[in-house]
Amino acid sequence: MDLALRRLKHVVGWALAGRARSSDEQMLELPAPYAGNRHRVCRLIGLAGARAPRFGPRLAPQEHRYH
Repeated sequence: MDLALRRLKHVVGWALAGRARSSDEQMLELPAPYAGNRHRVCRLIGLAGARAPRFGPRLAPQEHRYH
């Protein structure tokens, strides 16, 4: 499996364990029941559109009425 993708570990952790943040080690152990198909499982999770929750600053709404 490709460990270079930064967000893949979080997506797999969210889809299989409900954890918002996961490590590389957890990403490799969570699909263990699907031995032999781990790459396929991770690919299907990504194609299904599963996304981990985002943590970060939100863009504040701007007032455009008086411009």
